[in-house]
Amino acid sequence: MPHFLGLHALQALPLIALVLARRRVSDVVRVRLTLIAAVSYFALYGILVWQALRGQSMLAPDPLTVTLFGVLVFGTAAAAAAAVLRPRAARTAALA
Repeated sequence: MPHFLGLHALQALPLIALVLARRRVSDVVRVRLTLIAAVSYFALYGILVWQALRGQSMLAPDPLTVTLFGVLVFGTAAAAAAAVLRPRAARTAALA
């Protein structure tokens, strides 16, 4: 599974960048979100490789692996929210 995921990063990351290019967001936010997607994709790949090296089934992860997936999801959501909200906070501070 890590091999499959790693190869499809070559397709998924440009697709993410293309979808973001069609949205009405600034270039700074677009670059931040694309970098966050790349780092998150790499982290997911790392978790899956680690899981495979431990001989663990993809369909029956242990509690530690589930916790890592949860941290990855929460961290990605928090980073994406910060990337989107940071420019708004800067603009609001500049107007005050």
